[in-house]
Amino acid sequence: MKAALSTRPTAQLNAKLAQLQQLSSNSTQQASGSVSSTRIMIYNGFFLDARVTTTYFCMMSLFIYFMVRQSTFFTAQSADERLV
Repeated sequence: MKAALSTRPTAQLNAKLAQLQQLSSNSTQQASGSVSSTRIMIYNGFFLDARVTTTYFCMMSLFIYFMVRQSTFFTAQSADERLV
């Protein structure tokens, strides 16, 4: 999964983190629930990046494809053994 996370440049990640910290400090001055507002921003997709999401999707799809292929290979092999 490090491959998926490495698709986003580190500088961009650090910039997003600094922006989150700034927004969190602004919300701390406005309200006492800064931890909850930070969590809400993260859960709402503040760090979401299409490149990382696409890489995760492709890797999971490839994993499922190989697992299904392996499963059907062993099923077909055992069916051939019953015919002999």
